[in-house]
Amino acid sequence: LADMDRIGVDVQVLFPTFFIRYGTNNPEAEVALTTTYNRWIAERSAKSNGRLRWTAVLPWLDADRGIEEMRWAKAHGACGIFKRGQELGKQAGDSYFLPFYEEASALNLPICVHTGNPPLPGGDGDRGFPIIKAFMSLLLAGIPDAFPKLRFGFIEAGASWIPYALAQLATLQRQKELGDTRSRRRGVALKDDLFRSDRLFVTLDSVDRIEHLLPFGLEDSLMIGTDY
Repeated sequence: LADMDRIGVDVQVLFPTFFIRYGTNNPEAEVALTTTYNRWIAERSAKSNGRLRWTAVLPWLDADRGIEEMRWAKAHGACGIFKRGQELGKQAGDSYFLPFYEEASALNLPICVHTGNPPLPGGDGDRGFPIIKAFMSLLLAGIPDAFPKLRFGFIEAGASWIPYALAQLATLQRQKELGDTRSRRRGVALKDDLFRSDRLFVTLDSVDRIEHLLPFGLEDSLMIGTDY
């Protein structure tokens, strides 16, 4: 906190490291680890008078327990939900996660997609790939439109991936318009104010060239992200 004062930072939002990689097929083990972490970080961050905030980790294998844990986390100071780019071998736009998104929207807790995947089949590397795939999956599945109050963060992969992801989405849409049936993936019409209207936020790396990103309408959607 003293160092935050020195460099002029008011609030830090904390993300876990262990859960970036951790994965299990045992629902009870997942419940035990996630709930224990949430109670520990809630107790520790409460001593900062709101300057250290935290994101809750969820037991994704058990939707009922996951939603119950979301409600506990909201009541005890969580300001977001930690989610990896891929969980349970499923993309972020998969219908499996709809109950989680519905509850997060009701609780006004953003879904914070963090780089990293569990060591399960189908996982990618832990830098930009999970973020890009999650970003595209959410838009292609129409999740922001389905939950018009839900916010989304794309955390710790920088922001330089954005032009590439938007180009890929535009290509899919163009293929759809031209009647290309080779791909079963549907396109998505990109809005001029996509990041604002769909409530999409991205954390920057210090090496990102912000002037190259602002033309994409990101002036209100960028945050500082760092391994502090």
